[in-house]
Amino acid sequence: MRFDTNKKSHTFAVLTGDLVNSTGLGPVKVEQALDTLFTAFRTILDWAGAGRYTTHRGDGWQLVAPQEQYALRYALFIRASLKAAHPSFDTRIAIATGHGDIPNDITTATAPAFIASGRSLDAMHYQFRMAYSQSPEHAAIAILLDTIAQDWTSTQAETLLPFLDPTASPTQKDVAHHFGKSRQAISKILDAAHYTVVKETLNLIEGAPSHA
Repeated sequence: MRFDTNKKSHTFAVLTGDLVNSTGLGPVKVEQALDTLFTAFRTILDWAGAGRYTTHRGDGWQLVAPQEQYALRYALFIRASLKAAHPSFDTRIAIATGHGDIPNDITTATAPAFIASGRSLDAMHYQFRMAYSQSPEHAAIAILLDTIAQDWTSTQAETLLPFLDPTASPTQKDVAHHFGKSRQAISKILDAAHYTVVKETLNLIEGAPSHA
């Protein structure tokens, strides 16, 4: 489903996260991972036309963007960006959704969505790297998509990035030309990354009415 850039949104997604194994990465790689995060955040806010992001505690971060139905796409784009940059880069992400205007200062925001996102991150099971507090159905979908994303290689993640852009509709031929590969090679990479499952899941979620 294409991202509706003309839609006046009254919902937003709060994504709260922290880098995985930041101590083991060391300061240089943590800085590289944060730079990758910031680039992904700016890309998402360009899609959405609004939003905010911030960092805290060295390896923690928070992103707020409109149109809550795209929250899982935002999360997967962030994780694919990190994995494309380095195979050891990843982040945990806890998602919650809210209604109304996005606060100018999200560092002091106390709306229920901000509290829910932070608490969900704190309570996340050690085997998981994504959580969604909107509903049991959304929580289950996040776990299943997380299982797929945890296995992405850097090549798979890099190849997926153009297809996760909701403002574009690239073909496999377009992406093959961009990366200097054959369309057949791109198809094999996407199959290994379970892209069809990801695409159809996101399309169903993004087209469904909100349960918030």
